[in-house]
Amino acid sequence: MENSRALLGQFISDTWWIVLMRGIVLLLFGILFINYPEITLITVIAILGAYWFVDGIFMIVTSIVGHKQIKGWGWGIFSGILGILAGIIVMASPVAGAVFTHIFLVYFMGFTAIFKGVSEISFGIMMRKEITNEWAYILIGIISIIFGVFILRNPDVGSNLLIWLVIIFSVGGGILLIIRSFQLNKIAEELKKQ
Repeated sequence: MENSRALLGQFISDTWWIVLMRGIVLLLFGILFINYPEITLITVIAILGAYWFVDGIFMIVTSIVGHKQIKGWGWGIFSGILGILAGIIVMASPVAGAVFTHIFLVYFMGFTAIFKGVSEISFGIMMRKEITNEWAYILIGIISIIFGVFILRNPDVGSNLLIWLVIIFSVGGGILLIIRSFQLNKIAEELKKQ
């Protein structure tokens, strides 16, 4: 048990900054969208494609680094590959992406939000004995699932509403990821002391 706590502490210590970077990138996208409200759906899709690509890389790196410490690390690689593929497809042709992938984007966002929500809730439950404030992970997961279900139930969401949903999700998700990264860093320090 003591060895597994040390391994967990080492894993968190090695990867907390990835969560911080994901949060910063997501928050910057949200701020960009807020500062330039005239952004078209084509631009939003292109930027979202870039985020999915970068986030996919971060997910894969985190999963590979933590494969010995995390059960189900393969889901992180699967999620990362999906993000990279979606990012490449959308960035390769943002105009076609705006035309043909509006519905795909809506469904992809919905399913991704639900998948990430379930992952957050699972992580919060799995780590409840190791960390404090695990409710924050569970809350992030619930919000993500609600967002995903809303998107899936309303696939005809208009472009303006979709842009504002992306803004809200980007700013809120970015802030929560940044907060979580510092919590993880603190947890890693505590686990390494034990």
